[in-house]
Amino acid sequence: MTKATRSLIASEIGIERARKALIDLGINQTGLEERLGFSRSTISSFFNRTKPIDHPYFTKICKTLNLEWEEIVEKDNPMKLDNSQIENTTDVETNSPRLAAFVIEGSFPVDVLTRAKIQALVKQLQKITGDASLEIVDIQEGSIKIILKGTPEALATIQALYNSDQLNELVRQANLSGANLSESDLSGANLSESDLSGANLSKSDLSRAHLSRANLSESDLSRANLSESDLSGANLSRARLFETDLSGAKLRGADLSKAYLTKADLSRAKLSGANLFEANLREAKLRGANIREANLSGANLTEANLFGTYLFGAYFRRAYFRGFRLQRVRIFGVRLFGSDLFVSGARLYGANLFGADLSGANLSGARLYGANLFGSDLSGADLSGADLSEANFFGVNLRRADLSGANLFGTDLSGADLSYANVKNARFANNLGISEDLKLDLIDRGAIFDDSSGDRSRVLTPV
Repeated sequence: MTKATRSLIASEIGIERARKALIDLGINQTGLEERLGFSRSTISSFFNRTKPIDHPYFTKICKTLNLEWEEIVEKDNPMKLDNSQIENTTDVETNSPRLAAFVIEGSFPVDVLTRAKIQALVKQLQKITGDASLEIVDIQEGSIKIILKGTPEALATIQALYNSDQLNELVRQANLSGANLSESDLSGANLSESDLSGANLSKSDLSRAHLSRANLSESDLSRANLSESDLSGANLSRARLFETDLSGAKLRGADLSKAYLTKADLSRAKLSGANLFEANLREAKLRGANIREANLSGANLTEANLFGTYLFGAYFRRAYFRGFRLQRVRIFGVRLFGSDLFVSGARLYGANLFGADLSGANLSGARLYGANLFGSDLSGADLSGADLSEANFFGVNLRRADLSGANLFGTDLSGADLSYANVKNARFANNLGISEDLKLDLIDRGAIFDDSSGDRSRVLTPV
């Protein structure tokens, strides 16, 4: 804050000289606005004498017009709304001070974000002073000047806060929780560590915005543009992100627990270490995303597209995957265990599930054609009716798995443990790793062996 800024107003004769100076320079008010970089409201206030403007702006306008500011200022009223004290603007009925003004130092555009922050500050002052009628009369650009209207008692309290520098602290602490910023242009804005909990940011442009460690819990970001934004470590728990564009966003370590991400675009997003516990990712686009060591336990990935996604070490306990797509996904060391895991009908063509823990998983009807499950644990898993043809099951634990009706044509079962597995009507052909004894045992348990020649007894074993 500043303690010596004065607000000045030009005299009528002074304005006549100023208008003539514009003509001499060959510009109009718009040209002066562009030359100085001031707001239109500031230039208009100067020429129309609608209200005083801050001393620095007044003198700079005069200098640009080649005028001495002391010669055109209104001599009878050189100062209004002194920022160092409660202004003695008088209420006609009560003969009491009704206005106060103060300045936030710095250079700020009076945009939607600044206005929202000031509104948040006024709410804090309303609580402190107990004056619910406290309101903003005006906000002037630059080093933002806020003019407040309220009861004398409220303004006296604000004056005391100002004098003790506590008002500065309130400005710093002002948050945007619950603010309505819907459809705002905040692209590239720096909102790191801001409190935006419960805020309405639906349809806003936050592309390339800096939101690291920001609190966005329970906020509405539906259909917002957050592409390429930095949300590292941000709190997005229970946030609404329906059809939100998060493509290329940095979400490392972000909390997205129980967030609503249905149809959200997370392609190329960096989600390593993110918490997606019980998040709703139904029909979400995760193409090429990095979900290394993320927590997706209890998440709903129904019809989600994980094409080319990197899921090294991700945690999927109790996740729900009905109909999701995992073509050519890298899922080294993923933990997908739990009898309540549901991956029925999943499309995993060529997926790399090397070392994955799928014990007890429901993969009934899943399409795992050409998938690599080398060294994975599928003990007790339901693979009934699944297409496992041409897949690599080398060293896979299939103990007590349900393979009834599954297609295992060309599957490499070298070192696989099929003990106590349900193989009724499971079809085998051209398999590596099945000894003659194992083949006979599987046939006894209801397996069917086929080959191209029609000889149902042919089996391949490593040389």
